[in-house]
Amino acid sequence: MLRLKAPFKFLLLFSLSSLTLSAHTYAAQKPGGALNEPSTVSPLNNVNLLVNSGALELAVQAIDRHQKDASGNDWETWERLRYRLYFQQQQLQVLIQRFDTNATGRSPHFITWATEQVANASLLQGNGKDARIYLRRLIWSGSGKHKEVSRWRQMVIESYLADDLADDADRALIRYQADYPGRSTSLQVLRGKVLIKKGQHQDAFDVLTGVQALDARLLRLFSALEANIYQPAIVIKSAQRITKLKYATRMQQVKSWVLVSRAAQKNKNNPLRISALEQALLIRSEGQSPETEFRITSDDLWQAYIEYAESLGNRKRLLVGDDSTWIKQAESMEKNRPQEARAVYAFLSLNSQVGIIREITHKRLTDMLYKDDLGQVAVALYARGTKAGAMESLPDSVRYRLAIEVLRGGDIRLAASLMKTLKQPPAEESVHGWKLRRARTQIYAGQFGEAAILLQEIVADDGLLKEEFMRRYIQVVFDLQAVNEHTSALSLFSALYQKTKSSDLRRELLFWMAESKHALGQDQEAAEFYLRSAYYGQPNGGDMWGQSARYHAAESLARSGYLEDARTVYERLLRHTPDAKRRAIIERNLQQLWLQKTANHGQ
Repeated sequence: MLRLKAPFKFLLLFSLSSLTLSAHTYAAQKPGGALNEPSTVSPLNNVNLLVNSGALELAVQAIDRHQKDASGNDWETWERLRYRLYFQQQQLQVLIQRFDTNATGRSPHFITWATEQVANASLLQGNGKDARIYLRRLIWSGSGKHKEVSRWRQMVIESYLADDLADDADRALIRYQADYPGRSTSLQVLRGKVLIKKGQHQDAFDVLTGVQALDARLLRLFSALEANIYQPAIVIKSAQRITKLKYATRMQQVKSWVLVSRAAQKNKNNPLRISALEQALLIRSEGQSPETEFRITSDDLWQAYIEYAESLGNRKRLLVGDDSTWIKQAESMEKNRPQEARAVYAFLSLNSQVGIIREITHKRLTDMLYKDDLGQVAVALYARGTKAGAMESLPDSVRYRLAIEVLRGGDIRLAASLMKTLKQPPAEESVHGWKLRRARTQIYAGQFGEAAILLQEIVADDGLLKEEFMRRYIQVVFDLQAVNEHTSALSLFSALYQKTKSSDLRRELLFWMAESKHALGQDQEAAEFYLRSAYYGQPNGGDMWGQSARYHAAESLARSGYLEDARTVYERLLRHTPDAKRRAIIERNLQQLWLQKTANHGQ
């Protein structure tokens, strides 16, 4: 729903076709401005546009709105798009729960498709047991075509591998090969995975030799490294070449960097090991690899930092506890040997016995990561790892940076969690501005009550609020209205009304309070607020804003049974409405009032 977000010095222009649209859908224009034509793009295309632009949380809200009244094929079309979003956001558990509670009663074709998606989601979570439950449901249904059943059975084998059940995977593969003979690429890759899981790396290398698929090449390099068939330097060079291939998926790039880190560790090349892990965490946006051999966590990077720092300390004869000497060593390496510097700062941030040293080194580590465009690596280390401890124990400066980075990445819930305990604003932001940012984030994360408390704290402050800030504040209260938190919105609008001396702003606030009154079913009070807005500072209520507010007042009066008052408001409104189309709408509403009044008298 569009909101009035421009400065209030405007003409509120009516739609040419109807007065019945909510005032929120009118364009806020400066005097003389043109009214934009409504979009003719379909709702589905609009949501796809949001998805492609990266506004995933907003896209989910749009799907909720459109899907609410949809049914049949339309509902299923929206649901397919929803699943795509959940995969992109890595909300795999949300997707699975959604399927378990919303899939009944849908078309067989959709049920089959959706069941396979949740099986995939379970595999990406590394949960082979649950994946098998969904896959057996598909296989036993008897509805799958030959190719589909083949794919599902291969996924069953993958599920055993995800659970480290190598022998079960091997037996399932033998049965599969008996039913589907041949040497397809996918089958050879699967065979290679089973052999790797059983520790038979030489056999896996032999099976995968000659298979050109990129996943096969990655698995072959892994086997070659584990079986000492290739020297680590050769694996590093080959894997780095794969990271640069334009057709490599992000997941394949992640696997390649994991290989580089493994080979570098074997080659005792600590800087390269750290750099590779940083790159893997930076681009890992599609979740963990189903193959446990290629899985990494942010704790792997913490461990690499610590091991490198300990090695460096031994080499440089640095004493544990002599923090100032360690810090000087790191400072000397920041420019030309950043991996070593980050390793030292990471080591001190976790191991120093002095609180201020831990705080300084946490900040320096994150500063270096941000400077090198590795902000998402910082998020992975601190917000998704376990080594750094509870978020509340981190320096505020670190959490500020993380919260902003997380917001950019679209993880609203994590951002809300990071901001929750940050009471003081960052140096460059005011207390009220920081609370407003936190409140909006809490709303998007579904924490409406906490957001309302923050907004109440702002408006209850004895300090002056500038009008520009008040308009930003109103936008956040609009968000509460959008999620039907109208009682809170009313309280906040009312408090702001008392706070401001701007007649323009007060007139606007009266209208928004009327909107919430209407949403709460309090149409009699809504009519009063609409009329107060119409005539505030405008004795005749004849400007465009006043006409809009009076029209809505008439609607509210009619809904609350004040038919004669509604008729009077419509008739007076008619005097200020020269446009023929708008007059026709008002006259039609007057006719409906007359019919309603006649019907009431006939009862």
